[in-house]
Amino acid sequence: GTMVCTGFNEYGQLGDGLQSNQRVPVGVLATVDISAMASGVGSKSNLALGANNEVLAWGLNSDGQLGLDNETTPQLALSLVSGF
Repeated sequence: GTMVCTGFNEYGQLGDGLQSNQRVPVGVLATVDISAMASGVGSKSNLALGANNEVLAWGLNSDGQLGLDNETTPQLALSLVSGF
C-alpha cells in the first residue's frame, strides 16, 4: 500500500521530502490515502489519483504545471490539487 519512487530528485519529483537522488526506492510523503488507482510519471514532476479521486502532484512547478493555486515552487511532497 505504499507508493515508492527512485531516481533523479533535483526538483523533489520523488515526493520523499528531499532533493537528493535515490538509487533505491523511497516512499512518497502524503497526507491523504494514496492507494493510487492511476499515476502519471514525468521526468521532473508526477501526478497520482488518490483513493478518493483526489489529484495529487509533486516535483517541479516553475511554471505552475502542477495546478496548485498561485504556487510556482517545487513540491517535495504530494500536494492536493484543488478543483477536482
